[in-house]
Amino acid sequence: MNIEVPVEQLGDRQQRFVREGIWLGIVVACALLAAVKPALSSITAAALYIPIVCVAFWKLGEKAGWFVAFLIGLTTGLSASGPAPINLAVHVLVFALAGWVGSRVLRISTGPGNHAGHDPLTGALTREAFDDALKQAVEPTQGSRSLVLLAVVDLDDLGAINGRFGRREGDRVLMAFAQQARRSLGSTGIFGRIGGDRFGFLVAVNSHDKGERFAIGLQTALSFVLARRTNMVTCSMGALLISPQNRRSVVSLMDSVEQLVITAKRSGKNAVELEWNGLHSLRLVPRYSSVVTRGEQ
Repeated sequence: MNIEVPVEQLGDRQQRFVREGIWLGIVVACALLAAVKPALSSITAAALYIPIVCVAFWKLGEKAGWFVAFLIGLTTGLSASGPAPINLAVHVLVFALAGWVGSRVLRISTGPGNHAGHDPLTGALTREAFDDALKQAVEPTQGSRSLVLLAVVDLDDLGAINGRFGRREGDRVLMAFAQQARRSLGSTGIFGRIGGDRFGFLVAVNSHDKGERFAIGLQTALSFVLARRTNMVTCSMGALLISPQNRRSVVSLMDSVEQLVITAKRSGKNAVELEWNGLHSLRLVPRYSSVVTRGEQ
């Protein structure tokens, strides 16, 4: 049985949608400011344009930031009194520098390393914080509760990257992995770095089938992003579906899911080993492919 997972398009489409939304917001904000600008002083108008440039630098990158700063500087510089070339250069420089500095301040102040309980490199929860989140997710509560998918992902052959290209390149791989992990989880899941190149995921699911599909899709999307950066790294996943009637401890659950990771890696890596009610099934994922083939153990 083959399951087609369009991971090549998923991450790119989501990222493109976000960028297009930011660009649309910048255009609308500039248009509104241009409409009310005659009623504002030049200083007030300039102060209102600066946050727009900051957003462009922060969310879209330095090239986009300079482009937005140039356009805003062009419209404000040419309308100011004095020699046009000088006004244009001064306005572009002022907006660009203000936007660049502002974006750096925002990036530093909101960066993952400034929050307790987060890994400074990837922004994921620390092992202790992840274990606390797992404990809260599986402890008995009144009323009904969804299934909980606990997954642990281990990057395959990251040591080869560190050995060949240096640890800095390995860190870049980890950051790319973490970025895709956050995109895949959205706002509902929990993501933690539980040690080295091993990461934990925690998300509520409505059924066994949905949990299975989510685990396969997550592993495939992560491996695809890793493969786009280098042809040496994929990832292996152990996934455990936890029922609302669970009475096992966090230590027991983590031990079980990490054993599933070991099984997935021993099967040839780049695979998902899933357990539900004591039943195991192995999903083998061909390297650098969006096609997932399923084989039951």
